[in-house]
Amino acid sequence: MPRKRNCDSLNTSPVEKGIFKFVDAPPESPYAISASRMKSRMKPHPVYNNLHLKFTDFQKRTGRQKLPLLHTMQESENYTTLDPRNTTSLPRLLRLNLALTEIGDVPPRIDLLTNRGDINDLAFGFFPRDYNNYFKINHVAYISRGRLFVWHDQTRCETNFPSLRDRNKWFSGYKFEQACAYCWPASFDEWGIMPKLESPYSTSKVPVLNLLELPLDHNVNALFLAEYDVIRKGKGTKTPAWYLELKCIQPNASAKITWQTISKERALKLLIREGMCMRFFKTCIQCKLAGCETVVYGIRSRDMALVGVRQFQVRELEVRLYQLEPKLYCDYYLKALSNVAELVRTLYQQCHENQFYMMTKDAALAPLKVRPVSRDLVLYPEPMLTELDAILERNENERRTEPRDYNGTKTKFGFTFAPGTVPEQLIKDEIAEADLADLAEELEAIQI
Repeated sequence: MPRKRNCDSLNTSPVEKGIFKFVDAPPESPYAISASRMKSRMKPHPVYNNLHLKFTDFQKRTGRQKLPLLHTMQESENYTTLDPRNTTSLPRLLRLNLALTEIGDVPPRIDLLTNRGDINDLAFGFFPRDYNNYFKINHVAYISRGRLFVWHDQTRCETNFPSLRDRNKWFSGYKFEQACAYCWPASFDEWGIMPKLESPYSTSKVPVLNLLELPLDHNVNALFLAEYDVIRKGKGTKTPAWYLELKCIQPNASAKITWQTISKERALKLLIREGMCMRFFKTCIQCKLAGCETVVYGIRSRDMALVGVRQFQVRELEVRLYQLEPKLYCDYYLKALSNVAELVRTLYQQCHENQFYMMTKDAALAPLKVRPVSRDLVLYPEPMLTELDAILERNENERRTEPRDYNGTKTKFGFTFAPGTVPEQLIKDEIAEADLADLAEELEAIQI
């Protein structure tokens, strides 16, 4: 008999390199924002209020089973997380540049410079399932000074919701985050709808992000920015494991379920069902990238009210996912970061330096397509600030003397990539050469 596979965990070891808050830059600055590094003993993140415990007491003491998240169903209409200034001048790529410049050093061992969400998108896109969010992959790869930059080359849009209900589903996540850091009244009888949310771009809201270093594989290292939701209360050294991920979900389950009283095993089975695993795989990867080991789920009803709050360890989610999808778990989830590492190596081998490459997927099961594009077709054509370029130049010689392959077969028309397979070269006929407009239409590189 074949040996039964073990349910291993996706082991990661991110190291925090700094915490940064991003504020409006002074008038003389060429950039819209500036990064301020915070002292290591300061943790400016919202503190988790143990809502998963308090909500149980709330239901017992008051007899109320629901806590409304919204004042009205129209509350979300004027809420946005987009900065009202010209968003093309404020990409996440700029924040990464400013944080690295503030540190003043990028060790030669660092291969990939990016944001956590971009690694998550690429890793998740390799899952052979229809719901792998392949359409979100519209990323640019750019190598300079022997370093690979990867960024999502699209602007965010928070207006194209098919219905108000869909918008409220999105908005409920932010309301749940507010609930988990809110100072609730001591008397449960006074619990009600929280104050209306202030948009994150407001001057009273200062974005705080952590710069993390993470080995993706034994010889591929990434440096990226990540945003944590909340941190647990307590004394001691605050490692990434102190942070918690918050998710708000409406499960496909009976409205009569009392989520606070059922066992943890029963709750997991109701939340993670057969055919519904993909969103939980993505959450686990997201947590593991940042070293977060705990997830708090806010369970909402159809009328956008909290009916349950349950806390799980990421390991518990992994065990449930393995029970339902053992092959997907072992062949893709456990290899999620090594697959990204393989892509990083391939990009170094196949791509010319100082050339923009667009990465897209035509379908969920299609390979990743990597093609050179003109600078004119890149929405964010400035991978590096002048200050960061000077920092990377200092380490460039040491970086290039390390045993890495920078001189692989460079492709002219691009290639396709799938983990574990040899890259397939694109031929001349597979790329639109007539003019830049045709190329833009084919790559969908300038759609916003």
